[in-house]
Amino acid sequence: MAKPNQLQKRQLGPLVRPFERHNRLQPEQKRTLKLGEGELFSVAIYDATEDGRPDRVITTKLSDRDSANKYIWVITPNGLFIAYEATPGHPNRFRTGLCHSNLTGGKRAYQGGELWFIEGDVIVINFYSGRYGAENKTQEDAVLLYFQSVGYQTVLIDTERV
Repeated sequence: MAKPNQLQKRQLGPLVRPFERHNRLQPEQKRTLKLGEGELFSVAIYDATEDGRPDRVITTKLSDRDSANKYIWVITPNGLFIAYEATPGHPNRFRTGLCHSNLTGGKRAYQGGELWFIEGDVIVINFYSGRYGAENKTQEDAVLLYFQSVGYQTVLIDTERV
């Protein structure tokens, strides 16, 4: 359980700025950070790198996943960070919740996506992040292995956007 090692960093893909992958793959839809989206919202961020699952989380059933019980995650050079997306008091002016760049302060990350804590010790993740989403299966596999390396043993991959 540690920060990503050199091999993990290579497999996770290069560090990217917010929207760098999205803008490269979809240049006609160039996206930039809006007011509040680059602010680090540290009060809401849980460092899962050494501790795995937070003590108090909103859990749900696999079939009941929705935005009310959704978390977001990023992997940076310093590890895995998670936050409840609908955290009250977030700094975004044009959104209803936190965004991935609020977990990085607008800095670079390897990967990002969404997460649900399922009853028991199961989590469901996906790679849906316009800011830091995976580009290929190699990166997705590396994310899964990294989650397992920091203590999440049962990780399901969500193939449908919730």
